[in-house]
Amino acid sequence: MSSWTCDKCTYVHSDAEAQFLCCAICSAPKLAEAAPASAPAEPAAAPPAPTPATRPARENGAVPPRPRPQPVLRPPPAKRHRAAARKSSVYLVPSEAEFEKIKDRFPRARKALAALKWGGLLHATMLRFDDIDGAHRDLERIANDASAAGVRVLNGRAFRLPAQCWDNRGGVASLARPGDMGAVLEAMLGVLREALPTMRRGAFRVHRLRDIHITLPGYSDKSELIGAVDAWDLALVETSSAKDLRVVRRWPLVSAPEPPRPSAEELRAARLARLA
Repeated sequence: MSSWTCDKCTYVHSDAEAQFLCCAICSAPKLAEAAPASAPAEPAAAPPAPTPATRPARENGAVPPRPRPQPVLRPPPAKRHRAAARKSSVYLVPSEAEFEKIKDRFPRARKALAALKWGGLLHATMLRFDDIDGAHRDLERIANDASAAGVRVLNGRAFRLPAQCWDNRGGVASLARPGDMGAVLEAMLGVLREALPTMRRGAFRVHRLRDIHITLPGYSDKSELIGAVDAWDLALVETSSAKDLRVVRRWPLVSAPEPPRPSAEELRAARLARLA
């Protein structure tokens, strides 16, 4: 009977110990004997195909897969800050009653007016303000001062922008010839321009008079429609997109008639009444 020697402790296994598959002294496994040099090497047998019995339990569905943690989707800090900020604007808009009137007077424009974004407002932008951390709280006071400045310049006149003031340029009507209403608009823009730099936070843009325009795509006779508006408001709006818009407040651009002055006889009678 052949014998074999342990490669680890060099113990020689003979007789009955030669049948051991591991060393009797150190328990090291018996190494396979090298094939004779003259014998050709046999190709390695291919591993057997996996069966349900030999396939890992996870692949057989016996063990549910371990859930992967969901990634936390957070935008960069700058984008998060920008998304949280509101945006405010000051618009020149037809009064609510006038807007309903032009819908009835210009039935072909109803579809274009219904498709308007920005809360459905037919408007000319006077100011655009990116609100950060509630810095817009003074904007209502500033818009009120701008409206008051425009009413003072009106001096009893009606604020109107007839058709000849506007030029059609594609889907936009530009205020090309404001006429005597240009002084009213400049007074309001001047108040907005002078007051906003005092605000410590926020990015704003006050439009120039030549930049004022009204967007109304899908309707060609914009000048006639806008010129038919007899009453205008200055409106403060808050928006986060073209679809999400809220009107905060409106200021009618209407001059209050001056109270009648008392006559000399009325002043004399009032003076005698105080002395009596």
